[in-house]
Amino acid sequence: MPGADGHRNENLIKITWNQFQEWQRWDEFRDRSDNPPMTVDMTFFYLDRMFHLDMINHEYVILTADWKTIAANKNFLKLVNSPIEEWNGKSFHDLVEEFLFVD
Repeated sequence: MPGADGHRNENLIKITWNQFQEWQRWDEFRDRSDNPPMTVDMTFFYLDRMFHLDMINHEYVILTADWKTIAANKNFLKLVNSPIEEWNGKSFHDLVEEFLFVD
């Protein structure tokens, strides 16, 4: 599977929900537990399709490889917990262990 830059053998990793929270360093933002920040934007693969998790125009977004927004929310925690139609109503949180993240 190609990585984010299209090259094969890019470092792709699987993570758990707890590892995702550690990666985002949410423990450093206990006062924002209802809306922790996105400290790392990312690219990941699901079902051989590339997606991006980023911030655009003061809103957190999940984007397709061609930069089409499939989910958006000003609250990062709500974004990652919201059902996404394109993923059969499952959320980022539901599927995080099935994703392959570009490391």
